[in-house]
Amino acid sequence: MSALDKGYYTDEELAQLGFGVLGSDVKISRNCSIIGAKNVRIGSHVRIDDYVVISAASGRLELGSYIHIAAGSYLGCAGGVTMADFAGVSHGCKVYSASDDYSGYAMTNPTAPSKYLNVDVAPVSFGRHVIVGSGSIILPGVTLGEGTAIGAMSLVARGSQVADWSICFGIPEGRLASVKSLYWASRPLSGLRLDESFSDYFALLPPLVWSPSSLGHNGKVGHRF
Repeated sequence: MSALDKGYYTDEELAQLGFGVLGSDVKISRNCSIIGAKNVRIGSHVRIDDYVVISAASGRLELGSYIHIAAGSYLGCAGGVTMADFAGVSHGCKVYSASDDYSGYAMTNPTAPSKYLNVDVAPVSFGRHVIVGSGSIILPGVTLGEGTAIGAMSLVARGSQVADWSICFGIPEGRLASVKSLYWASRPLSGLRLDESFSDYFALLPPLVWSPSSLGHNGKVGHRF
């Protein structure tokens, strides 16, 4: 650890931060901000990077296992945010489970008297294996089905119910393609032992039903690393 690299909290330090639930092998950057740790439940093998802001003073955040939240992301948890195992968001994503009324018929921002506000509050849910590309925005009431991929710089509109294994991109998001799930029906992930190598795991992934060239940009609709 140095002035330029503050690293991650130690296990001992994490245990003192007051999380509702805390699994093992959890890495949380010293440069991130978590408000309302008591309302945050974290599984195992989770990494939360620099400058992530988690606002859970009200509501809740439930993170499964094997989850990555990349640098500069924001999770607003007033309406509840749930991320299932192997889900993740790339750099600079914003997830809102509550939003002000922009119609002009109500006041906005949290410092205004509550009786003049009309806040839209609805839970956000990420299924297993969901990935959200850099700079994307998720609005209240969204459900991203298992295996969903959201391309970079997309807007997932309020209340969207995205089907399993969808590949979406745009403002608002549009469905580009789907991933076959028949193989998963015959061998669901629950049959995969966590001690199996990840190369074995990726060998189980079903083939895509679209040609990458049909998407342009070498088939890349998101950026993760």
